[in-house]
Amino acid sequence: MSLDTEGRWGTVTRFNVPDQKLHDGHGRTVDDKRGLFVIHAVLLYTGKLLLFGGHAEFAFYAPVSYEFDPENPTALLTPRKFPAGMDLFCCHYVQLHNGRILVVGGSDPDFVHHGSRGARNICTYNPDPNAAAEDKGWRTSRKSGKRNFLHKARWYPTAVMLPDQRVLVVSGRPEHNAGTAIVEEAEVLEEGRSTRDWSSKILAGANKFFPTYPGLHLAPDGRVYFSHTTWGWEIDPPQNTQSIEVANGATTASWKDHSIQPAQIRREEAMSVLLPPAQDGKILVVGGALALRTNPAPPPDFLPAARSVNGDEPGPPVFSQVDTGSDHFSAEILDTKQSPPKWTATPGKQMQRARTNGHCVLLPDETVLIAGGHNGYKWQPPPPPGTNLTGTNPTVTAEIFTPGTGFELAAVMGASRMYHSVALLLPNGRVFVAGGADPKLHEDRLTYPTGWQGPVYGDPSNPDPRRQADIPLNQKTFQIYEPPYFFKPDRASQPVITDVRRGGSSTQQVRYGQTFTVVTPQAATIKKVSFMRPGAPTHHTDTEQRYVKLEFTAGTGELTVTAVADAKLAPPGYYMLWIVDDKGRPCQDAKFIHLVK
Repeated sequence: MSLDTEGRWGTVTRFNVPDQKLHDGHGRTVDDKRGLFVIHAVLLYTGKLLLFGGHAEFAFYAPVSYEFDPENPTALLTPRKFPAGMDLFCCHYVQLHNGRILVVGGSDPDFVHHGSRGARNICTYNPDPNAAAEDKGWRTSRKSGKRNFLHKARWYPTAVMLPDQRVLVVSGRPEHNAGTAIVEEAEVLEEGRSTRDWSSKILAGANKFFPTYPGLHLAPDGRVYFSHTTWGWEIDPPQNTQSIEVANGATTASWKDHSIQPAQIRREEAMSVLLPPAQDGKILVVGGALALRTNPAPPPDFLPAARSVNGDEPGPPVFSQVDTGSDHFSAEILDTKQSPPKWTATPGKQMQRARTNGHCVLLPDETVLIAGGHNGYKWQPPPPPGTNLTGTNPTVTAEIFTPGTGFELAAVMGASRMYHSVALLLPNGRVFVAGGADPKLHEDRLTYPTGWQGPVYGDPSNPDPRRQADIPLNQKTFQIYEPPYFFKPDRASQPVITDVRRGGSSTQQVRYGQTFTVVTPQAATIKKVSFMRPGAPTHHTDTEQRYVKLEFTAGTGELTVTAVADAKLAPPGYYMLWIVDDKGRPCQDAKFIHLVK
């Protein structure tokens, strides 16, 4: 293998963040030098990344976020605190039509006593560097001047941007003492008169139980399809493939049962993505592992957890089977443009590494990077002799999927990127990865002052059951991947976008169906032009990624490009504009374009 087929991973680098001070609420503090553990990541239209985690299961990290500049990755990052009273651990998010990030759900802030329970958070993040101070960064949702909330608390929900600029929210674990394992109702969120004025309505007729973080993707027919990927196994997923269409402005909708099934209907912690181009309506599903719990059996309203917090939740689960032996090596494609939709195996070479809790990252040359993950269900220790259980081992060799051709092995990562990791495409064509919890390694322990009364971990001498002697190492590092197109011959002639114009003037905004001009010295060699929606991954789930093919004609030193006319193909918001030449080389840097109605 060579660089032009497998690409190259850069150095594993620790985030440069200031030490945090943890407080117990009684005047005592402890210095936290552990660093930044990334569970949630979003590419902003500024080219920077919004990174955060939350308390992160017994680690009790500070509730802060950071903006990370991939062009200056070693710079000291400035913390931006979450809104007061919020813990956004295991929330979900989408980019809005105006480039702000809408975040829903997350963890009950009283997780020490309530355990794995949901919160009703609605908040936005404004990345505009020129915004007024009172409108910059995190802001809670307001309605008529008062704090506004989701109708249902949701931990591990999935949010999907709809063509009419509203947001569909599905699944999640409910609030404390809800009496049910999963939220059945779907909600739709709509912006009011101001960018902070968000209201939420239960979507009548759309009640259905989906396991947490269900894979959901908006297809070109306007329907949101369930890919059978999930995070949890609290409940059985729907056996048949489901989809829902939420018409513009509608407050009622219903799930459609398509009476079809993939080869594997239970793909816990698998990955799915809408393949390039979005116009084809094909959804790729990769890996995952079937987990069967046998002992102890959870009560009906129990929310499974890997470790006990306060005694009312079981400890490490025991599985009779953590995978079928082949499901985490398999991949399938759902073709939503057929009637009825159809599942097929991926053609060509099959996946060569076990993949659970990894990531599918769309690349501008219409391939897909498959990165990170591990070989089976998470948290499995080395198996006892004579059992058929498997330990949890990282999958460090990446793969690249080419539609019609299949999977090829790519470069080996320099660190494990397992459960709780992220991966997304950068506007310079590289891929950013971070986070990941490795159960074979452990965190450094914190030392607490006498009389500490707040959340704690890592003190094995204290008998308090909240104090975990060890927790899996949460990676505080990132790594940058250069795909094979970086190593094609004659790098000096790689395409460059020097300007984007409309009506003779430079522009960053384009309307649906509008024609605009891309100025590039390499116009004669360009074969592909696309809009790519920025990634927003967490827990192997990303509803935002899409590659939208654009029609164009080449002239002297410029391309005449037409934006898509249908918001079902590309919901309003910011997109990266990419051009790719006849050698398969993307432009050196994409341009962010604001697609508006």
